Amino acid sequence: MGSIKSHAVCLPFPAQGHINPMMQLAKLLHSRGFYITFVNSEFNHRRLIRSRGEEAVKGLPDFRFEAIPDGLPPSDSDATQCITALCDSTRKNCLAPFLELLSKLNSSPQLPSVTCIVCDGNMNCGNKAAQLIGVPYVQLWTSSTASFLGFLHYKELAQRGIVPFKEVLQVIASKSPDIYAIGPLTSLSRNLLEIQHNSLNSSPWKEDTSCIEWLNTMKPRTVVYVNYGSVAMILTEY
Repeated sequence: MGSIKSHAVCLPFPAQGHINPMMQLAKLLHSRGFYITFVNSEFNHRRLIRSRGEEAVKGLPDFRFEAIPDGLPPSDSDATQCITALCDSTRKNCLAPFLELLSKLNSSPQLPSVTCIVCDGNMNCGNKAAQLIGVPYVQLWTSSTASFLGFLHYKELAQRGIVPFKEVLQVIASKSPDIYAIGPLTSLSRNLLEIQHNSLNSSPWKEDTSCIEWLNTMKPRTVVYVNYGSVAMILTEY
């Protein structure tokens, strides 16, 4: 297998707004020589295959995809999962299958041993698993610094209400010195060789590009783009 690579296991929270930035970070780590295992939920893994085909999870020789159950009961394969239930279920049910996956990875002679875990800030099972198997871990928080500070002060905010603050990063660093502001991840990953990463996609949704033709007929600065996220369902009446 040549020189032994550092092996990062990337575990996003199984919602689109968390999967996308984790994929961008995984691509950046891969470009710096890391072997990557990207772990989706089984629900999103199946959806990715349905929308993009088996090639979507084929990966690269040193960038592979795995899946673990999210703990929720079976549902409509095209439904939007309830985020509240998903948060509760991943917190309670994902540690055991994630540990089982790590054991499988470490027991495979074809793969480098897991050397670190990169997990979403909402996936506490990633932190616990890293501690149990004795490897370092890093949390990726996909929200803004102000939002993250709110999480740190959640109990106090619930009691006193939101209070003004300045220099958010400095405030966060005073409470947790091992923190780094990275990004914008999308801009950073644009510098990677496209031919190297054109098979690595993170969206389990089939994309509708029919609006591009209409957009191309519009003059500059005449269209407003509004993004409600992948969870919102917009019903439009004409």
